Amino acid sequence: MRQHARGYTLVEVSVVLLALGLVLWGAVVFWQQSAGQRSSALQLDVQQQAKQSVTGFLHARHRLPCPAADANGVESCTSGTGGLRQVGFLPWQTLV
Repeated sequence: MRQHARGYTLVEVSVVLLALGLVLWGAVVFWQQSAGQRSSALQLDVQQQAKQSVTGFLHARHRLPCPAADANGVESCTSGTGGLRQVGFLPWQTLV
């Protein structure tokens, strides 16, 4: 009688590796999409808070805040040429 070797064939191992690869690929795609959605929701929340802060500043002082010259968040109304600053960062410290 001939003894049969016990173990997995190359085809069976290949099918299992292919299935695991597909499952892993699907998990990575799902993780990336959910991370993107969390990031988008956080950005929308920050934008909403900034909008509410600017609106509150407008109602309190009857003017819009000047942009900040750098990321420190302090309002800077004059530019280097003596005119009003029109481009800059959100003056988050001024809006608090």
